[in-house]
Amino acid sequence: MELNNVSVSSISEEYRIFMLNAQPYYSYVKGQGVFPLEYVLFRSLNPNSQIADPNTNLFYTNMFDATYNSIQAMNFTEIPVLVTASGWPWLGGPNEKAANVDNALAYNTNLILHVLNNSGTPSQPNNQSSTYIFELFNEDLRSGPVSEKNWGIMFPNATAVYALSFEDVATTIPELPALRGMFCVANSSAPHSALKHSLDWACGPGSANCSAIQPGQPCYESDDIVAVASYAFNDYYHRTQSSGGTCNFNGTAMITSTDPSHGSCIFAGRLVLLDKDFVLMVLIFLLLYPAMWYVSICSTGSNGSNGGAASGPVSPDSFSTKFHSCWLTHLIAVLLPILVL
Repeated sequence: MELNNVSVSSISEEYRIFMLNAQPYYSYVKGQGVFPLEYVLFRSLNPNSQIADPNTNLFYTNMFDATYNSIQAMNFTEIPVLVTASGWPWLGGPNEKAANVDNALAYNTNLILHVLNNSGTPSQPNNQSSTYIFELFNEDLRSGPVSEKNWGIMFPNATAVYALSFEDVATTIPELPALRGMFCVANSSAPHSALKHSLDWACGPGSANCSAIQPGQPCYESDDIVAVASYAFNDYYHRTQSSGGTCNFNGTAMITSTDPSHGSCIFAGRLVLLDKDFVLMVLIFLLLYPAMWYVSICSTGSNGSNGGAASGPVSPDSFSTKFHSCWLTHLIAVLLPILVL
């Protein structure tokens, strides 16, 4: 359907909301290579591949946002937009290479992350995007190419075509065993301008949780963009790796097994170790508790009664000698196994 100013004006006056089917898949296919796949799937873009809106000079890092704000090209900026359908086909014909499960999972997962992140669009950063995922089931009777029939996220028997989560993953990171002890960090040799661009993408469209690198938070480093970017890159990587996310960021990031966590700044993927202070407290308890018990035994005698009650008064020197002998014996009994281990 072709829109013009007259039809949009009538929508603005009568309904005050514009409903839009935003399907970047079609634009990607029709573009025949004009648009990078990363741009369509909400993935990190090479700075040279960024797409700017000639009307506003704003850079758009994904096609969904560009489609969402396309109505502004006709100077309609106050009409609320509701995306009534957006998705990706998971199966296509021999000539439909982009229609596959991997791309469908990546698009829909990143779309959900993008919407839940409440990041808005470049021209309306404070306006939350809303969308409906297209679609629940395939449409087997639909005409056209194979991809037209296969947009569903579930089979007719209600089993999932691919693992898609609608939960707000912005609050928790699913811990993948394969990623424990692995970290995605910034490449210190990368230009600061490139790191800044990748950092902005990770905390924006990438939906990384960057609250810990805000001023006053444990991972904030005002003069160290490498450290700040490392936290954002790593958070993004651990959130999205299962759905196709990578640790690349246009060559500004790399994988390492060296834990960058420091102090109270904890990176996702950190191996769970006991806190040093906690371990020290446990060791002190294990040493002192038996020692206190043995002091009680040595003070009263091995049979639990007062040593002077059965045989008359005991001289201080005699009691001191017996106490020290008993205490030393039990101290050796406690420490010897620890020293051997």
